[in-house]
Formats: sequence, C-alpha cells, structure tokens
Amino acid sequence: MNDAAGEFDSDINRELRIEAICERYEEAWRSGRRPEIAACLEEIEAPGRSELVQELVTCELQWRRQQGEAPRVEEYTVALREYATQVKAAFGRSRTI
Repeated sequence: MNDAAGEFDSDINRELRIEAICERYEEAWRSGRRPEIAACLEEIEAPGRSELVQELVTCELQWRRQQGEAPRVEEYTVALREYATQVKAAFGRSRTI
C-alpha cells in the first residue's frame, strides 16, 4: 500500500470514528444526560480532536438552546482552551443552523 492510500484510509477511519462519537454524544443528550466534551476527546487521537470539538460543541449548543439555555462562548473557551478557535467556529456555525 502506498503512503497516499494509507493516508486516505486513515482519514476515512478518523471520519467514521468522529461520526460514531458524535452519534453517542447526541444519544446521551436525547436520553437526558449531559455528556462531557473533554471525555469524548480522549476517544480519538490528536489529529481528529479539532474537528470533533467543533462537531460536539455545535451539537451541545443546539441541545442547550432547545432547553432554553443561553450558552456563552467563554464557558467553552475556558474549558477547552486548546480548541478556542474551533469553539468560536462552532458558535458561529450554530447561529446559522
């Protein structure tokens, strides 16, 4: 297998892993739990964490707003300091959904 094919397989596996984590995260919200984003990040290697943070924050914002909450970006940038850029992108994205 050449490097490009191996990289492609790795990218696909990472995307599938992110999708599975997001589905479990959303299912937890549906069942009334409030899962921790930080705990989910431990389920994937570093290359996928930035994308995962953005997806999970977007999902959580939708759930919290449906429950009448008004989440603030600072809550997330403090808790997920390393991913502040992704958090801000998720807030911007969630306003358009």
